[in-house]
Amino acid sequence: MSVTWNSSDFSADITLSGGDLVATRGAAADNWKSGRANTGRSSGKWYFEVKVNSLGGSDTYIVAGIAKTTMALTTQTGGAGSDSWGWQASAQKYFNGTNAAYGSAAVANDVIQVAVDMDAGKIWWGLNNSWFGSGDPAAGTNEAYSSISGTVYPAISLYHSGAEVLGEFLDADQTYDPPTGFTAWSPLYTEALSESGAIADTLSTLKITVDGVSSTGAIADTNAAIIETTPMGVSSTGDITLTASVIKVAEEDVLSTGAITDGFTANLIMYATLSEVAHIANFLADAGQLFEVWAITLDAGAEGRQYPAYLFSNFNFNGFATLNGKTYATGQGGIYRLGASDDNGTAIQSVLTTGKTNLGTDRDKRSVVAYLIGQFDTAMVVEANDGSGNSYEYQAERAASDARRQKVKMGRGMKGGLWAFAIKNRDGSNFDLNDLLIDSEPLSRRRS
Repeated sequence: MSVTWNSSDFSADITLSGGDLVATRGAAADNWKSGRANTGRSSGKWYFEVKVNSLGGSDTYIVAGIAKTTMALTTQTGGAGSDSWGWQASAQKYFNGTNAAYGSAAVANDVIQVAVDMDAGKIWWGLNNSWFGSGDPAAGTNEAYSSISGTVYPAISLYHSGAEVLGEFLDADQTYDPPTGFTAWSPLYTEALSESGAIADTLSTLKITVDGVSSTGAIADTNAAIIETTPMGVSSTGDITLTASVIKVAEEDVLSTGAITDGFTANLIMYATLSEVAHIANFLADAGQLFEVWAITLDAGAEGRQYPAYLFSNFNFNGFATLNGKTYATGQGGIYRLGASDDNGTAIQSVLTTGKTNLGTDRDKRSVVAYLIGQFDTAMVVEANDGSGNSYEYQAERAASDARRQKVKMGRGMKGGLWAFAIKNRDGSNFDLNDLLIDSEPLSRRRS
């Protein structure tokens, strides 16, 4: 089940929208109104965010924190009793009706961070990826409050009409990564297979149930199978092979795993039905196999250019899904979220190659200067090929900190009629190339 604000556990003066993730204070008289999420935690280390959409007034009367089910919805979270803990956007923490200065004040579009360690009974707050009071949830030190026990729920309190917040519980929706050792309050994957069946070497059935929605697939005597799952009415299929050993199916924020028994195994399947799924890819491959993978962007850009294609080498993933702007991949070691600046510690080398060009004339010519227009972390490298098997690399004079030219002087000894160029980064540096201009010097002799 996805974690959202609980419409049955909210003050009637707060309206929920956006899939019960947006909470808006109604036009009633100014006073505290509160509500809780639909999922509580009594053990483990958990993390969620509350984004401030609007304060609703000139002061900072918004509170984010945790509460037990005994907290009244007409009180401020942390403002009365020992059953809630809150942080007000005015930079005050609250518990049992007592407040103390803590952190810095929040304004519209700020992201309030909440980390709760129910095993140790501690809570921390932060703002925009900075933890208050030298707090370090990963190390378990300098917490805001301790001695928390029981089952607690994410909670908010709003005071002024028009005050509005967004709950960010799902990992894929959160602005910042959870502290090390903590899990998003609504994790991307949990154990959720409620029923499974063995695959025999004759006609049989594999049955998977996710959140009460089940589907079946017949197993043929050729050891090939269609396995269908229909969470949210969307199906995914895959072939039974003798390579991988796990079936993985994601339904909303739930990813379930079931082993295949009786001598047959199933190809790894990754499927997701979150609200924003950009693409899904499945490959049949032995565990640990490396790939060369081609990718094509579907965004031609404002200038209407043709769709570019990219080649990735040494790829060891065999399933992909992009969920709310974050990309996940399945491989031999499990599920990974892609997005690091290097390849497991190794700099990512990028090369952009052009086709052969006569640079506007059939005459032989020298390529004298190349201009790279875009944004670059470091000086780029241009490899020039004169069409006769001669290639040389030249480095740009300097990096550009904004959209301007990098100038690359090339040797005058090379000449040819058809040229090709490769633009390369250095040491895995980032770059955004908008255009490539070549200043050439035509020779007097026309190519025959």
